Amino acid sequence: MLWYNHLRFDQWFVNGLRYHNPDDRVAQDFKNYGYFSARYLPRNIYYLLLRVPGFERWDHQPSWMGFSLFIQCPVLFLIFGKSESRCSDLRTALWIATGLVSVPILMLMTTGFGQFGARYLFDGVPFLMLLILLREDALPRAPFVILGVLSMVINILGPAILLEHIRFLSF
Repeated sequence: MLWYNHLRFDQWFVNGLRYHNPDDRVAQDFKNYGYFSARYLPRNIYYLLLRVPGFERWDHQPSWMGFSLFIQCPVLFLIFGKSESRCSDLRTALWIATGLVSVPILMLMTTGFGQFGARYLFDGVPFLMLLILLREDALPRAPFVILGVLSMVINILGPAILLEHIRFLSF
């Protein structure tokens, strides 16, 4: 990471945060609470795990702040299937890895801007996919295929629709 910082900013310990140009709400939060804080957990859990697209009318937040990882990748709903003793150590390790990746992201000062879905949580998706594949109940093929194809369609068409929508917004 230090090498990457050096390549981008010609300094080893500069990560680009000083070049960040946040809106006023995010800038005030950063000033008061810093880059990472437990204070951001409720907001980020809402955006990255619970928010359904189209709720802008009810939560009064811009649509470009992202939405639930489960809506973006419906195949991930299959992690809630039956799990028993098979590969329990591996499953435990995968849940721990998912937590280690996700908790810092959920404590980050913002969910991102101009994004489709929950892009910051994508580092944990491979672990979640492995958890789905390790399900004890012989994962039903039809739901896996249907939700997998739906996930691909959402992630192919969704960004194009979002870009078209943003194009007509005035900032």
